[in-house]
Formats: sequence, C-alpha cells, structure tokens
Amino acid sequence: MDKLRYQCLVLDHDDTVMDSTAHIHYPAFLQAMEQMRPQVHMTLDEYFRMNFDPGFMAYCTDALHFTPEDVAQEHAIWQAYVKTHIPTVYPGVAEIIRRQKAAGGYVCVASHSVGENILRDYAANGLPQPDLVFGWELPPELRKPAPYSLEQIIFKCTQKSVDRRYQKMEDVIADLKHSLIDPQGDFVKLTSVDNDAKTVVISDKELGEIKHTPKQKTDIEELEKEINETDYDEPDEPVSRRERERERERERERARRRKKQRNSGLIITILALIFGAALLVVLIIFIGRAAGLIGGSDNTDQQQEAQVT
Repeated sequence: MDKLRYQCLVLDHDDTVMDSTAHIHYPAFLQAMEQMRPQVHMTLDEYFRMNFDPGFMAYCTDALHFTPEDVAQEHAIWQAYVKTHIPTVYPGVAEIIRRQKAAGGYVCVASHSVGENILRDYAANGLPQPDLVFGWELPPELRKPAPYSLEQIIFKCTQKSVDRRYQKMEDVIADLKHSLIDPQGDFVKLTSVDNDAKTVVISDKELGEIKHTPKQKTDIEELEKEINETDYDEPDEPVSRRERERERERERERARRRKKQRNSGLIITILALIFGAALLVVLIIFIGRAAGLIGGSDNTDQQQEAQVT
C-alpha cells in the first residue's frame, strides 16, 4: 500500500472532479434561454468566460435584466435539468480518489454544488463516497470559505499538551461532521489546562531574587568541564601520524614515477635525434656521390692514368 503524502484531500466538485459545466450547467442555461430569452445565443467557450467575468449572477441581472422572478425561474429550470443529468468524472481524478481511500485517507468536498447532488454524482461515477461534504445548502455566510469550525478543530489538533488534543481520529471526524450542521457553533470541547501544563509567569520580585542569587556550579557544569579538559584525541594521534606518513610515502612514490617517466621520455627523444642525424648523414653522402660531389677526384685521376698508359 502506498504511503499517503496527504492524509486528507479537500476537493471542489464542479469543473474540478466532475465535468459539470459542459454536461450540466451550459445545457441547462441554453434551455432556460430558449424559454426566457430566445434571442440570446452563446457558445460553450463564451459561457465559460461569462462565468469568470462578470460572473453568472452579474450577467443575469446586468445583461439579461433578470427580475427576482426570472432568477427563480432560471434556477427551477437548472434544478430540473440537474435531476435528470449526471456529469462525468474527469480522467485521472477517479484514480486519485480511489487510491486515497484505499490507502486509508480521507476525501472531503467543499463546493457550491448541492450536497445531495455531490453524493449522487460520486455514486453514479463509481467513486467512494466522500467523508465530509460542505455544500450549497449551508447558509450563505457559512459556505466556503467560512472558517470558524475548522479553525477550532485545527486549534485542538495543534495543542501544546498532548492530553488536550484529539485522542482518536474518530473524534476529529465527528467534530468535522458537526461543523456541517453548525459551522459557526462553539461545539469543539477543549480540555482545561492543568497546573503542570500552564505557562508560568515569573513576577518581578522572583526575577530579582534569581538575579541576586550567587551562581553555584551544577553537576552539569562539572561534567562539561571534565569533558573539555579530557583530551580524547590522544589515542587517535598515532593513527593520524601513521596515516600522514603513508600519505607522504605515496606522494614520494608518485614523484619517483613521474621522474622516471620524464627520464624515459628524454632518453627516447635523444635516441630519436641521434637516429635522425645519422640518417641525414647517410642521405647526404648518397646524394653527393650520385652527383659526383663526393669521391669524384679519385675517378678522374684513374681515368687520366689510363689515357697516359
């Protein structure tokens, strides 16, 4: 089983886990426009941009001039469409959710979708049910990102004293579920601080007494002094010296090898020069004799003696 990097995943729903806009919201909007504003035509890309800027409600009230009755009618059309159509989960997201739950982790949903529809969509797509759902059914002031109940839960989880924290994960889940019903409620029970866990505040009088109390050497100070005065490196000194000697010997050996290599190279160079010089002399003599420049006088004398005879 894979180790979880995050114990709990908090996910949105529309266009995060489910491909809701393309399959639900946009077709429902077109259906509403056919009944209420037949002259309005909008592509899916335009619908996405409109939801981003100026926003759906701003577009309905400012551009379409919806009255409160129009808003209620459009919402009824949307609800009817949602009840009969289910979005599909994005590729890859289903695997993440299944792996998280299989490894013992938690999955929570915080969305402006209705909680009932969120649970239905998870079931229809074969996904494990979320552990907690914070949906549109909450009062407007308590919808995401209303933080009070979660802040209290986090506060209890991070108490300095272990005894004041949640003792079981089931208790955490119980308070999180309670936060769905009463997000702003003061239901998180914090254990009172005992005398041993309280932060001690020293008065000015006590602080003065501490400052004027003669300093006494403690057992810890004596032990530190003994440690500092004891030379624990002495037994290791001969080992370090031997290591340095071996290193110097290796360096001398490397120097001898480098010198030997340089001498060998020098001898080879000298021999090559001598061989080259000898070869050059032989070539000069050969060429000179061929040209009659070397040994020519002896031949001339022999020819003259032959003529006199």
